[in-house]
Amino acid sequence: MAATELIGRAVERAAIAQALEAAADGSARTIVVRGPAGIGKTALLDAVADDARDRFRVVRAAGHPAETELPGAGIDGLLRALDGPLPEEDDPLRMAIRLLESLAAAAESRPVLVLVDDVHWLDAPSRRALVFACRRLDADAVCLVLSVRPGDADEYVRELGTTLTLEPFTDEEAAALLSRVAPDASGQVIARIAEQSAGLPLALSEIPVELSTRQRRGADPLPEDLPLGESLEGLFAQRLAALAPRERIALLALSFDSVDEQERSTLLSAVGCDHGDLDAPERMGLIRLDANAQHFRHPVIPAAMRRAAYRAERDRVHRALADLHADDPLRYAFHLSRCTEASVTELRIAWAAAAEYAERHHAHADAGMYREHLAQTDDGAGRWQHLLLAADGYLRAGSAPKAERIIERLEEEARTDGARVAAAVRRAVLDLWLHSVMSEDIDRLRALCARVRAEGEAAERESAARLLEILTSAALASGRYREAHELGTDLRAGSSSLEQRLLADAAATMIAAPGAGAVLRSDWVDAFAWDRVHELGASMGFISVVLNWLGEHAQVRRILDRCLRVIDESGPTATGLSVLRTLAWYLPQSTGHWQRVVPEFATLERTLRDTDLDAPLPFFLLRYAQLRAIQGEEEECEAVRARARVNARVWMDGLEHLDRAVRATQSLMARDFEGALEHRARMREIEQSSGSVVSGFLSTLPDAVEAAWHLGRAHILDDELGEYEHAAEALDHAGMRGMARRCRAVSAQEQESADALFAEAVAILTHIGDEFETARTRLLWGQRLRRARRKSDAYEQLNLAEEVFTRLGCAPLCDVVRSELAACGARRAAVPETAPPVVATLTPREFEVAKEVSTGATNAEAARRLFISERTVEFHLSKVFRKLEISGRDDLASALEG
Repeated sequence: MAATELIGRAVERAAIAQALEAAADGSARTIVVRGPAGIGKTALLDAVADDARDRFRVVRAAGHPAETELPGAGIDGLLRALDGPLPEEDDPLRMAIRLLESLAAAAESRPVLVLVDDVHWLDAPSRRALVFACRRLDADAVCLVLSVRPGDADEYVRELGTTLTLEPFTDEEAAALLSRVAPDASGQVIARIAEQSAGLPLALSEIPVELSTRQRRGADPLPEDLPLGESLEGLFAQRLAALAPRERIALLALSFDSVDEQERSTLLSAVGCDHGDLDAPERMGLIRLDANAQHFRHPVIPAAMRRAAYRAERDRVHRALADLHADDPLRYAFHLSRCTEASVTELRIAWAAAAEYAERHHAHADAGMYREHLAQTDDGAGRWQHLLLAADGYLRAGSAPKAERIIERLEEEARTDGARVAAAVRRAVLDLWLHSVMSEDIDRLRALCARVRAEGEAAERESAARLLEILTSAALASGRYREAHELGTDLRAGSSSLEQRLLADAAATMIAAPGAGAVLRSDWVDAFAWDRVHELGASMGFISVVLNWLGEHAQVRRILDRCLRVIDESGPTATGLSVLRTLAWYLPQSTGHWQRVVPEFATLERTLRDTDLDAPLPFFLLRYAQLRAIQGEEEECEAVRARARVNARVWMDGLEHLDRAVRATQSLMARDFEGALEHRARMREIEQSSGSVVSGFLSTLPDAVEAAWHLGRAHILDDELGEYEHAAEALDHAGMRGMARRCRAVSAQEQESADALFAEAVAILTHIGDEFETARTRLLWGQRLRRARRKSDAYEQLNLAEEVFTRLGCAPLCDVVRSELAACGARRAAVPETAPPVVATLTPREFEVAKEVSTGATNAEAARRLFISERTVEFHLSKVFRKLEISGRDDLASALEG
């Protein structure tokens, strides 16, 4: 695996890189990489070889089980690779001296990196020779990296140099490797593989290969114990085969659940064994026991033990474990389900208890599974209810293929309109979260809802309203705003909940319908049924995103707090967690806390990828890409756009609109104004076809007006700007109103009119706390003022813009501002060439601030002198203190002088 492809191991690679630097400077180093089989030792050594090949002569050797009894076999390979003379006689000391001399001689012309894999399989003389050389290399340009498994053999190298113990992959690293090895695997399958592999990279690589395509996608059930692959299956096969029958049963009994000493005695007795039957497995190093639990030497041993067991052995152990856990409904049902002699009646009692327990304790996947078992063994009236609950359980767990299987049965067995609505609700949820698409049969579904709401029972009417609610959400997710508004109108026509009225208002807001936004802006939070927020569907997600877009950030914070409280109290669902993470990501973007956006987005993406219900991910990726474009992270922006394409199951108009918005932003940041207008024209076509008056990206029309102004064609967008202004007033949207004023200011004929409009725009945007758009307005104002030869006025606006762009990390806009400031004749204090090296690390702005404060000026005084805000002085001063490694302003003068 190439170095750039290695997943994880950053700490280990950094430690080895330090050792390589020392070796390159003539100070020999030894690194021992320690870890069990399959942990990734060889992959790490491969990466180290790739890292070092340009500067080091790389020499490799590896132990092999077939050569452990051949004296000198391991060193023979190293000496041949070093072109060193082979010892003439079988003398261990001469062999060690030859190795030492060969390494030292090779290092005289070029630094040498020696990589020895599987030291535990080297023959004993070779191991001793290797230790001999490592202990005597000193002022030599040699770095040795040795890999070894824990055990008797590693005592030879344990005290050599630095030992790096490789740990199993984290969940994130495991998911990253699985997405590479099995890109078609569903989120739930990835989670199952990650769990059984215990974080071993080799298991993560081999298990997916042993599964069928349908199993990887989650369409077919996975085997109870996943196949480990040939490499891992063979690791302990010989030792397991050497166990006596009672020893095998005893070890098998401990291969399922962790048990304490008392439970262990009960369990062993139940399977006809005792503690003595574990003596041999302990002596062989397969297992270690203590008072609280059992510990297997290698994570794959339990799975290998279970796969190798006979059916009768497994039956006996599962029955004993079921009896042991009789007071735990989930564990009892798990083990009883695997007993072939258990009766259907016995199983149904266990499944019912487990399903009810799982539903109460929010174990959604278990609830779905046991409800499905109950449905399969029920031919009566209870079957339908079990199927509904099974679908709900799988949807809440984010297990799309299993939910799909149940929903298909519901659709086949629905005989009444009420039943059809119930099935359609589950289908609509799945389509929304799996594809972000509306049903193609929308007219039939609307007619069905109308009939049921007019003629059905109370529960059926509620279900029909729920279906309309989810269809409205799907239309919003698809960017089909006109249809979303029509569905929202249907929803409000009959009895509807507060949540449904809020969603209908959100749909109306997206087309700037008369009176839109009134319900959303009302004081409804305390009256909301928060216990439903984690239920199926995405209403609260859309409600909150539209509220955030309207600038109601305080309301969104209240919603976020309530969502957190509900999930803490009621347990998470896949869709509920996605809504929560969405809000936690959107808020910092909208309120100028951009330093939190990157980690919050990583959490959001991980949350979505942990389930199969990840349809919103491409939308979020594109929103994130736009932010990275604004910050000048062009490579990352392109990579994120590409990920959005890969993750989109259907590339719909809504995604195309967002992607064009990102590309328009990229063009604007690159000063490619024609390109920005071309992308905006395509966005306009999509907006007109979807019925949206308001762009999903608030600033896309103002961006286009800015691009047109730079090209001398600002008035070509007057018609669109008129619609934009009308929507701003219809929605009472302060942000849109402020940016509309900016657009009018940019194209105003008279500078006096422009100044008044710019001032109004700045006042509005400052009042709502939109720092980024305020700074963009100041930049444009400064550009117009400079062109009007009012450089002093321009300087003030440009300075204020720069401080915000700097804090938000908007490199392209910082460059534009600095260019404009230079054109205004601004000259900043430069760091003197004679300044101490640490002072030279300061940016020009940081040096300016440091100089002012070092004279004794307060932050307020420094801000006035530099035409910046006190907050900017504080921002730069904190960075100055950190770079100069000083504790306060009293030390500034001496630090600057060195």
